[in-house]
Amino acid sequence: MLSKSLLRASNSLAKVFKSPRSCRNMSDYAPTVKEPHMNDIPVPHEPFEVGYKKRQVGNNFVLFSGIAFFTFSAFFVINSGVLYPNLTPPKKNPE
Repeated sequence: MLSKSLLRASNSLAKVFKSPRSCRNMSDYAPTVKEPHMNDIPVPHEPFEVGYKKRQVGNNFVLFSGIAFFTFSAFFVINSGVLYPNLTPPKKNPE
């Protein structure tokens, strides 16, 4: 009974600690590497002007939304009385 349990233990240890001959090393792995070539470079699929105009639509939207947000914020701050712009000198009390 003891010999069977020792045999099972040695078999399980042998599975955990495999000999180096039975393990595969990273040096055995040889991937197929494709050499870079000029044909791999992407080619434009539309004229420059068309792509430029598409990008500018998004850029203009960001610009105008920023201007609108700044205008709304400045209008709200000035009208709420939180900030006084001091555009003119203060009026003196006549005494």
